[in-house]
Amino acid sequence: VGLNWKGFTVLDMQQIIKHMVVVEVAADTVIVEAGDIISKLMFVLQGQAGSTIPLQQGFCDFPYEMGHFLGETSLLVGVIERHQIKAVTATVNGQTFETTKIGMMSPEALVRINSEHHDLGQKIIRMLVQSCIKKIKRTEQSYATIEDPLRIENKFAEEENSDGRIVRVDTMIRGLKEVQEKHQSFGYIAAADVDEVMGIMSHNSMLVKVSEGGQVIHANKLADCVLLVMEGTVEIRQDGAKGQLLAVRETGEYVGEEAWLAHKREPGVIVRGADVFAATNVTLATFSFENLTALNINQPKIALGMFTKMAGLVVSRHMSVLQQNAQPSSSSHTQDATDSISVNARERAQAAASVASLVRDLGAGGAKPADDGPVDLSPQIKKSKALAALMYPKHVAVKMLMSCQGMSRFWHGFDHNDLRILANEMMMLHMLKGETIIERGKKAVFVGILVKGSADVVAPDGTQIARMEKANLFGEIALFLENSKRSCDVKASDTEAVVAGFKLTDLPKFYTRNPVLGLKTVRLFSEAATCKLKESALMLESKMERYLPEPISTAAIYHRLQTVHKIAGSALSEVVRYSDLYTLSQHMTMVRFQPGDLIIKRGNVGTCIMLIIEGEVEARMGFDAKSRLLGKRQAGDFIGEEAFLEGYAVNCERKASVFAGLREVEAALIWHSQMTNLNETNPLATLKMYSRLGERLVMGRLVDLHKRGVIDMNLKSTAGLGVSHLEDIEEMAEGNE
Repeated sequence: VGLNWKGFTVLDMQQIIKHMVVVEVAADTVIVEAGDIISKLMFVLQGQAGSTIPLQQGFCDFPYEMGHFLGETSLLVGVIERHQIKAVTATVNGQTFETTKIGMMSPEALVRINSEHHDLGQKIIRMLVQSCIKKIKRTEQSYATIEDPLRIENKFAEEENSDGRIVRVDTMIRGLKEVQEKHQSFGYIAAADVDEVMGIMSHNSMLVKVSEGGQVIHANKLADCVLLVMEGTVEIRQDGAKGQLLAVRETGEYVGEEAWLAHKREPGVIVRGADVFAATNVTLATFSFENLTALNINQPKIALGMFTKMAGLVVSRHMSVLQQNAQPSSSSHTQDATDSISVNARERAQAAASVASLVRDLGAGGAKPADDGPVDLSPQIKKSKALAALMYPKHVAVKMLMSCQGMSRFWHGFDHNDLRILANEMMMLHMLKGETIIERGKKAVFVGILVKGSADVVAPDGTQIARMEKANLFGEIALFLENSKRSCDVKASDTEAVVAGFKLTDLPKFYTRNPVLGLKTVRLFSEAATCKLKESALMLESKMERYLPEPISTAAIYHRLQTVHKIAGSALSEVVRYSDLYTLSQHMTMVRFQPGDLIIKRGNVGTCIMLIIEGEVEARMGFDAKSRLLGKRQAGDFIGEEAFLEGYAVNCERKASVFAGLREVEAALIWHSQMTNLNETNPLATLKMYSRLGERLVMGRLVDLHKRGVIDMNLKSTAGLGVSHLEDIEEMAEGNE
């Protein structure tokens, strides 16, 4: 259930359990006192804890639910814990817990885990950093203002009708009907039901007119509504009215819908990432998140049509980008990248050619393509369903779906009751090695998750494009694209493969019976479809970072690292011990940039971390050197570490662009793949580097909030996890050796 724990396998959890102590605390008992210095990793195993956080305007109650960490910022950074955390009475799935169970693990145990399983310590540090960043964002967002509801212009009240409200409703219904007839913005609605549905929608929305040039959505404000363009055009821009144009939305399209589709993770704290302006005089229908939530419960069938349409528009836009990138003219990435020093990038380039040939076939599937096997109910499929029903009864299916939560990027956040309902609603298929799960060219009619075994994605020429492991979703793009057909074969590659899936024709019934769970499921399938298309487009567009290496020896790199390490207060001196510099230099490469050169481009896939050896760089919000300045970094500082610590996403995009300053910049970089190699040879040094990078990142965020007056923190902190605990542990470990 805990979103922090995604990416951990059952084996990982077993290793953590070996080094963990469990403490049971009665309700209203203080677990962490304000002013404490945290020295152990703590997280909620059962029940719930809570704290009251003082803000500039009042207080905010913060719940700590199953899987949440306690005091991780104090542990990682070394600052004194600012809030009291108590155990509270909690009701989960109808069961009331009067006590809270807390799992605790010492830094010494973390080192032992990492020495035995080299990647597990890194996972835990990354998880701690991400939990800290989420809470910092939540604190920051608690100060962001919510979007002001846009007001209706007086012209509607001036129309020839004594009752202005009726005029507005009639005007709204007419406008909604027209948009639905031309663009089907609410999905398919039978002609006989249009008037009734539009009446319902009119009572859940508000009509707004904005003059040309007016601002519709403000960046950095809390998202609180979805807008439907009923007439006119709006522009989405980065960094103000004169900033870079990101996209255009026209009549029948939604604006701000991605915030609603992402609303599942942390309700109420989704912040707008861009500004929206009226390119012409526009008429908009605004649907507040509150009204959409009520609509989903009261009218789930209507809500499903609207939400799948929103997701469909998002998926279609990413599909268009992907198809454009798949055209032969833009396939320069298939050339031999001998000038690239990224092994990762070369591997992706080799795969891109196969992907490009398949992507051109995605989308509309031609005239009445055949159905997928699971709907045909062929003898093979009937046999697989019958076998699955015997081998995997419902209680086993629940456990299989639950085990996927810790491994999947998208399939998580379900409680036990959710999984029980899903196990009852989803069909199970048991496929033997070599049997076809999805067949190329057939109409897509089901969506599912691989709950056991593995499967191969195979191109028409028989080339294996990818291996799908347990917890992978597939078929989700078809959920949002009408008449789409399968672009490749998917075959069971393990001794057996078990699939849990929905027939697309069964989803409306499931959604109507379980609207809250249905919305959660649609949102995760939407996220999976969007991310996969986006990542494929990045790969085809060759947005993987590549740099020309400087012909320089390891000894010379080592000498440069020594020089930078001596700079007082440099990130390198805090992140890497002097005695570890030579080991680090063996895994680094030197690169050089001229003044004004683009070093990191926003939107590119992060593949490395850089250490500035000489010169100064500027981080900017946009794609050119004139966009808003975010900050500067000097010799001895790292750049690109945030993307590295962001988590387990396959492709992690850069959030800002970085340019060389007024002087030539020399930098040493280490590819993410090289960090893995470094971890194999020196796991403790790598663990310290991870923890210290995370410590600096989190501390930087906290100091920024402190300077802006958002929080009041004691900056006279103790040493954090990366500085004190691990240093002492390393000395102890060396003594034992």
